[in-house]
Amino acid sequence: MKMKADKIKFCYQDTAVFDELSLEIEKGKIISLVGPNGIGKSTLIKCLSNIYKADSGFVYLDGKNTLSIEAKELAKELSYVPQTQENNFSISVYESILLGRKPYFNWKVRKEDKMIVEKILQKLNLEKLAEREVNNLSGGEMQKVAIARSLAQNPSIFLLDEPTSNLDLNHQLEVMKIITELAKEKNAAVVMAIHDLNLAARFSDYIFLIAKKGKYISGKPKEVFTEKNMEETYGVKVEILESSNGLLIMPVELSN
Repeated sequence: MKMKADKIKFCYQDTAVFDELSLEIEKGKIISLVGPNGIGKSTLIKCLSNIYKADSGFVYLDGKNTLSIEAKELAKELSYVPQTQENNFSISVYESILLGRKPYFNWKVRKEDKMIVEKILQKLNLEKLAEREVNNLSGGEMQKVAIARSLAQNPSIFLLDEPTSNLDLNHQLEVMKIITELAKEKNAAVVMAIHDLNLAARFSDYIFLIAKKGKYISGKPKEVFTEKNMEETYGVKVEILESSNGLLIMPVELSN
């Protein structure tokens, strides 16, 4: 399954958030969308997931316009995990993950659906939390449940909006390792908007930098995360170091 954004444009109150933006997404790869606050990373994720409709250009899934695909069928191929997990009603972790199976059943939950949820609970070490109410979870636990629910959809493409936002170091690393396993074990494509450049550099196959003035830079982490690109995009001078776990991007001082 291959996804392609072809010259899409999205406007907010007559102002273009991005324009002529093209992006190809390959299975088995992790792509990180990076850029300054308010540049359009989350908006792009929502355009790819059909939550927002682009003002021009189209998003294709295996050559088919996603706008022409029925929502239930699209949910079998795409899974969207928002930045903020809101739960206005009380359900258990088990029930929350089971909702990910909704594209596959109508009113009656099948034995197959229950088995899939049980395997996911085991895989993500959520078994002890299965009966707990989602509203009573910590931020890290809630994020794991959101990813578990998207995993229950069994999609070929995962779209994640700031999956490590507001998490401590332990949960950040845990979530990123889960995401890496999704790409490798399921041969799925993962696209995530992320602020932490060091996490993006370590865990991504490709980086898509949404810079200022309608400029887009894409490539492998070493190709995108350069001192020049970081200063031009963020207005900060940085040092790029190499470690056994990938690049380290260290802010040094504000640009003049």
